[in-house]
Amino acid sequence: MKLSKIFLSLIFLFLIHAPVHALEVLQLDSQKVQELSYIPGVHSQRILLAQISDCQFIADPVEKQRCLHEKQSKPSGLKKESTPNNNAEGLSNTINALSKSGSSKDSALIVFAVIGVVVLIVWIPYTLKYIYNWIKGDDVSGRWQVETVYTRMFKSDIGQGISRSGNLYGARLTLSMGDEIGSQMGLVVEGGRHSITDKAATWSSSNDGSYIMGGPAIYWGFKEMFLGLELTGGTSDLARVGLMSKANGALQFSISHFTFGLDLGAMYTRIKEFRGLTSNIDSFQFFLSTAVGVQF
Repeated sequence: MKLSKIFLSLIFLFLIHAPVHALEVLQLDSQKVQELSYIPGVHSQRILLAQISDCQFIADPVEKQRCLHEKQSKPSGLKKESTPNNNAEGLSNTINALSKSGSSKDSALIVFAVIGVVVLIVWIPYTLKYIYNWIKGDDVSGRWQVETVYTRMFKSDIGQGISRSGNLYGARLTLSMGDEIGSQMGLVVEGGRHSITDKAATWSSSNDGSYIMGGPAIYWGFKEMFLGLELTGGTSDLARVGLMSKANGALQFSISHFTFGLDLGAMYTRIKEFRGLTSNIDSFQFFLSTAVGVQF
């Protein structure tokens, strides 16, 4: 796969992802928009001018001056909601409302779906092409690498008043074939330990167990650096944990036989919670992984 195709895939991901955030921002209700567009001080100035105008009807110059002084020093008619502090509170409430809108979960779902579709569309035909070339006897480059991986699941509101966060510690094996400088199609297998926590206002549950995942990956780059997209899925030995899956972009550097990797993407988890009626709680949330290993 040529460089232009990789760029087109990344541009496609951006074009899908960016409008989602734009639409979420546009969901501000009219009341919040009015709070954000309020100009502090204008309303208070109008009230103060109205109060001062009352003093113009006093004939006695001494009394008139005293009236003006009192009105300017004690603008008691100002409304509480017109003060800058209350406008700051309105802005804070708007930001809090946006942060609780579920936009992070929805964005993670979009990222997961787009990466997954791109990987499957590209991986299948190119893998068949490289296998065919290898059978014909053409020169097909290959590599394999073993890494230790740490994954941090970002805390996210998953609905029903529950937040989910977690960590994964494991090892990853990657096998790939293709052009030595250019595109490569690979298979990824990862396994290790997970610790996933669901937390609500009145309870929390820890789900610790072992996991295994595997799936296709596409890479493009040089010997020293690779950009890639990976799609893996699997499960846990913990009965209450169902499907686990990751869709992510990957950046890998190599120095001699040593590799250093950084993954960023979206992760799907399904966990059974026994609170009242048993229910499967699904979630999509962003994650960040770091990896260190060797390649040959």
